[in-house]
Amino acid sequence: MISDLRENYKKGQLNDDEISNNPFELFQQWLDDAIAKEPLDPTAMVVSTVDEQLQPHSRVVLLKFFDENGF
Repeated sequence: MISDLRENYKKGQLNDDEISNNPFELFQQWLDDAIAKEPLDPTAMVVSTVDEQLQPHSRVVLLKFFDENGF
């Protein structure tokens, strides 16, 4: 059945008492988890912007680097 092909996205939860106040440490935890669990392009993500006419535009990008200064 088609419904059997659907991915279950309820795999975990985010608890305030278990996360870092540093967003880059938190992102590193999420990235490590994605690398461990996603065999195909764990650094792939969608970046979306809105132009002057308020039209959204999205593209798939691959994360190449990040540090405490950003992505």
